[in-house]
Amino acid sequence: MAKDIVQITIKRIPLEVDADGLGVGEITALAQAVEARMAALQGEGKIDTLSQALHAALYFARQCELFKRQEKEHRAADDARKETIIRRLQGVLKDETPAPEVPHE
Repeated sequence: MAKDIVQITIKRIPLEVDADGLGVGEITALAQAVEARMAALQGEGKIDTLSQALHAALYFARQCELFKRQEKEHRAADDARKETIIRRLQGVLKDETPAPEVPHE
């Protein structure tokens, strides 16, 4: 299977990146975000490009980890809501009272 290679530039350094399931626009946007983060770090006094790159990598890794945690919390909340709905439906189905008819239009 051929890889989708995207050519980008960060800090005037040309790179070829495997898109790995992302589109060209998404990879380009990520590269722009990395470059912007590195520029912000330079503004904070971090002049060394390697230091900027490592700080940027850790920043985005932290963002990814926070997103994963939020996703996990949302999934748990959704699962709890589903369980509540299932229990309510099971209670209604066990009840011998027939459900009210819905008028047809």
